[in-house]
Amino acid sequence: MLTTIHTITDNIIIRKSFKWKNSLFNNKDSLNINDLYNRIERILEKYLNKVALSEKKCTNICKYITNIHSIKSRLDETPWNIPGNLNTAENKIFLQDLDFYLMISGVLLKANHLFKGFIDKCKNLSILQMLPAFNSHPKRIKETLNQLHESKWLCQVKHQREQSSFINAINELENNIACSKMPREIIVPIQNILKTFNAPITNLEDEEYKTASLQSINQHYEQLSQLGNRLTPETWPVLKQMIIDTLIVRPCPSLTLDYIHCIDTLKSKNDISIKHEVKGIKYQIKSLSKFAKKNKFYTPDTLKQLHVIYDKLIEYQKEMKETSSCGNFIEWTQNPKEFVKKVQALIANGCISIKGNSDTLPIVEIITKFVKVHKQNNSGMLSPNSLLTYFKKANTGEL
Repeated sequence: MLTTIHTITDNIIIRKSFKWKNSLFNNKDSLNINDLYNRIERILEKYLNKVALSEKKCTNICKYITNIHSIKSRLDETPWNIPGNLNTAENKIFLQDLDFYLMISGVLLKANHLFKGFIDKCKNLSILQMLPAFNSHPKRIKETLNQLHESKWLCQVKHQREQSSFINAINELENNIACSKMPREIIVPIQNILKTFNAPITNLEDEEYKTASLQSINQHYEQLSQLGNRLTPETWPVLKQMIIDTLIVRPCPSLTLDYIHCIDTLKSKNDISIKHEVKGIKYQIKSLSKFAKKNKFYTPDTLKQLHVIYDKLIEYQKEMKETSSCGNFIEWTQNPKEFVKKVQALIANGCISIKGNSDTLPIVEIITKFVKVHKQNNSGMLSPNSLLTYFKKANTGEL
């Protein structure tokens, strides 16, 4: 019977490649899909009885389910886009093929229901792997599926999708991002968190682990939205925990850069304790290293990402120590733009140089060791990076 299913699948893949538009490709799969499903269902129940009576090992049913899943994987190799401009005959063939695809998902969901208690989670498929995957606009998908209102598998698939904790958690985060009025410095890391969780899921155990992490992140998001819509010393600990939790689930270089960018932003406003940050990330590294062997989802790359953050924080800490070791500072309390314009003019005229070199960067680096420039609103001092940005703007005439 699996041979028959594979043959039908081959024909669907051919018709799919032509977007069901070629009249030469008629549906020759005359086998009744209901009959096919019933036969598979009887096989599954026969396996269940034997497994329950310890007459058959679960490895055999795992192989059977894997074989069925391989068929769905083949049908998923190219996205299921809803075709347009089909004539009546072509649309009928398309709907029959779509019903077959839904039936395969129904078989996998039925197998999961029957054998969930017998198969280890690490060997069982995730719910996401069993559900159909479409690549068209939700409205078009809904309109098309409404034409299959008599399909016995459609309700099963819809119900399972609605009950999926992972899909619900993903949808919640997507909706939060879509409705968010948070600034880019906060929303970009959250968008990267979402991308991380949209990565393929390997098995049921992986899905449950990521679902729990995602639900926790959604709770943090609610907390974040209550604290305010800006990156501040109050919102940063919540956003930081969201990033760390995601990095532990799956390494993501973009999120590591987001973490460092947030540190830079807060540091430029003198709104962060680098010493405290070093202590926190050091604890995360120590905890992860300690429990690495017990965590099935741990990868060495996760630890590498945390070390990248740690190394950057240590670099900042050294800069601060070098700055503080210089003793008392000269303070510029007026508009920082005036300071930059005056010094820039002296550099341009050659009045200020280092061994005859008038490059702005090394001169500014030395100046910041002895001079502290107040921010325009007197809410603190400009960081060396912020001051350098002022000089760059002065060079291009943007200041």
